[in-house]
Amino acid sequence: VSGSYDKTVKLWDVSIGSCARTFIGHSDRVESVTYALRAGYANSPNGQIVVSGSFDRTIRFWDCQTGKCFKTHTGYNTGVSAVSFSPCGKLLASGNIDNTIRLWDVNTGSCVRTFAGHTKSVIGVAFSPDGKTIASGGADKRVKLWNVNTGKCIKTFTGHTDWVSGVAFSPDGKTLASSGFDQSIRFWDCQTGQCFRTCTEPSNSIFFLS
Repeated sequence: VSGSYDKTVKLWDVSIGSCARTFIGHSDRVESVTYALRAGYANSPNGQIVVSGSFDRTIRFWDCQTGKCFKTHTGYNTGVSAVSFSPCGKLLASGNIDNTIRLWDVNTGSCVRTFAGHTKSVIGVAFSPDGKTIASGGADKRVKLWNVNTGKCIKTFTGHTDWVSGVAFSPDGKTLASSGFDQSIRFWDCQTGQCFRTCTEPSNSIFFLS
């Protein structure tokens, strides 16, 4: 699944390399997308959905079978730059240009919690494999870990010299990778907060990780 500055979201068939469906409805560029295959979503009985965050200040939920938007989250004063599902699929984290992360109940559409601590836009968010922690990266050059249940910041990792645009946990949840406009990917020990490896791309900013 991909999002574009042309305001569309596209679902791709990787076996043949063609676009299977285009979702149209956003009124500004799509900054982030995520895909989930889970049962029990309200108004989406197949459980196959795409979620997109846009600079039009909305998060939209799309049914992959019909291509229809069946739910829209609003309430942002500025654009949405990142979205990530919890492992159980019941919660969605979103990063926002107003420097916050919001935690949403997927079925009710209500905002469960707001995480505040970044001093500039939050560009990347990711859940840990156990669903207990959210990682975030921001334009303030910081990487942060948050307790999902309390909303408290657990750790702050410093080292990037430009915007942090992507974050991703290892499968065991012990390592966090972060990418930045400083042309680097950094690997962090989640317990100690130490950066133990850095990979550099000498010619380009690195936007996203997975």
